[in-house]
Formats: sequence, structure tokens, C-alpha cells
Amino acid sequence: MSVGWVLGGALASLVVGSTVSAAEPTCPENESATQCAAKQEENPIAGIVKVLLENNTSYLIGPNERTLNVLNLQPIIPLALGKKLTLVALSRIPLVWNPNGAMPTGTTFGMGDITTNLFVTASARRVVHWGIGPVLQFPTGTHRNLGAFDSGKFSLGPTGALFVTPGPFVAGVMVFNIWSVAGRETSRTVNTLRLQPFFNYNLPAGWYLVTSPEILANWTVADNDGWLVPVGAGFGRVGLLKKVGGALGLEVQAFWNAVRPDFGPPWTLRVQAAFFLPKLGAKPSRSKRTRRRGSRSTSRTTELKGPERRGSAGRRARAALGRPAMRRATRRRWGRGRRAARVGVRARARSRGG
Repeated sequence: MSVGWVLGGALASLVVGSTVSAAEPTCPENESATQCAAKQEENPIAGIVKVLLENNTSYLIGPNERTLNVLNLQPIIPLALGKKLTLVALSRIPLVWNPNGAMPTGTTFGMGDITTNLFVTASARRVVHWGIGPVLQFPTGTHRNLGAFDSGKFSLGPTGALFVTPGPFVAGVMVFNIWSVAGRETSRTVNTLRLQPFFNYNLPAGWYLVTSPEILANWTVADNDGWLVPVGAGFGRVGLLKKVGGALGLEVQAFWNAVRPDFGPPWTLRVQAAFFLPKLGAKPSRSKRTRRRGSRSTSRTTELKGPERRGSAGRRARAALGRPAMRRATRRRWGRGRRAARVGVRARARSRGG
């Protein structure tokens, strides 16, 4: 049943997302296409279609120093709500390999609870992006041995995000808190905070530096034993796939968990791959627009012997011809003038002689 709900929701999101397009952001004139695509990939509420694969491996868990691996499938689908508003649906589908911490061997594999953030955002702007809305967590866990990934509860709460993208920087924060409202009576109450700051600095050729730790807090646990505070950073690169009209981003980050529960993992490695469809609809620069206008006006004036005309039309036509062509046109004009003068002199001489 859980897998069916997941496949049905994913299919519905793809169908709706393919029929309704969100407001398209544009790139500033002073940014390359690669840098513009990288900034859109680093901003989860930029209003672009994106499919993200994020693998988190946590090491040295428990007295037997086991390893936990979580592969998150994160589709992001923007839906237009009108000319000024966009709904960004960000889902997280975790596939978990959870070790038995009390034993040196033994691992449980399954799908954890699915979390969906629904951000209502304003139309894409150049620098500031924000979004607010609800967050829903569905009890789709397939095995109770998955621990916190199988809460057995339906939970909901508020979520919000704020991002700024000045120059080569992308900085922001995404936060939500959920409370359980229904589910298994034997499961614990859910009251969890997730806070994720983002900071990216974009380098030439699509490279960038990044830090985006996920800070978790379980409010139902006393004595600060429910906190997980990672500290770390990494790097990544974005490349354009011109043949398919998309882009691919790869990223690696390493974190040391400065604050963690008892028997929690001290280290986490994150490897991420993202395929997305950037919106690179930048307006042409002023110089390009001027050249286009000049080419159109030049074609009209050259048809009317523009180099010989006076005024601005003639000046534009002469500039379009260039110096060598202008010299030839001048010589032809002077030649016609001299021939006309000679013809006139001969005609007057004949009239006098006659």
C-alpha cells in the first residue's frame, strides 16, 4: 500500500507538472548561463523542475561502530497559481539501510516516512526568494526496525524558506516543525524541528563551494539528547546538457556532528546528484538590441541608396558599409560627378559653336 501511494503521488506530480508551468525566472545580463543555472540549482524554491538524489552515510554508530545509509529521492515540482504566485512541492522519499546497533552484523532495509513541503512563493525575482506553507509527513515506513524513519504517525506543521542570490552568492535557510496528529497508538509522539541553512559561493566554470548542514531537534527528548548539529562544507559543479535542454549538478559534503545524541554518528558524508531544467531566458543586452535595430534600419536604407543620403539614415548606412566600401562608393560618386561636368562643358561648347 505504501509503495502504491508513493508511485501514484509521483505520477500525479509529473502529470500536473508537465501540464502547468511556473513563472520563469530570468538571468541577469552580467551572468553566464552556467552560473545562472548553478544559482537556480542551489535554491530549492527557485521555481524550476528538479530531481535530486542525496545519499547520506553516517559512520561509527553505537558501541559496534556501525554505518547508517540513507538515500533520499527528492523531486521538486513548481506549479503556477497565477501570474504572481507559484506553488513549489518539495518531497523527500528516504530509502534506509539501518544497522542493528546492538549487534556487530545485521541491517534492516526499507522505505521511511515521506515528507512533503508545500511552499507558496511569489513570482521569481532577481535577488530575494521566499516561500511559506504547510509540511506533511506520511507514515509510509515499511519496517519498525527503521527507528526514527518509521514514526508510524501522520504529522504536519508550518514550513518556510528565505533565499538571497546577490552576485556569486546563494544564501538562505529552510525550516519546519511537525507534530503528530494521528497514527499508531503504540508509537511515540512526534515533535521535530528541522533547520537547514544554505551558503554557496559560485566559482568560474560551474564550480562552487557549499555548506548546507541539516540541524535536527527532537523536542520529546530531554537533556539536549535529541539534538543533531553538523558542522562541515564541501564543493560541487554544475554542467549544462545542451542536447536535452537540462543541467546536471554533482556535490560532495562532509560533516562532523558537533552535537549529537548518545551513540549518535560523529561523521556524515553526503553525496548528491541533481538533474534539473534551468530557466535561462535572459533578455539580450543593450549592445545586441542596438545591433539588431541597426541591421534592420541599414537594410532599409541600403535599398534606397543609403550611403548617398544625408542625415542619420545615411550615416548609419555608411557605417554599415565600412571604410573600404565607403571609399568605393565615394569614388563612384566623384566619377559620376566628373563625367557629368565634362558632358556639361561639351554641351555648352557645342551650343556656342553652333
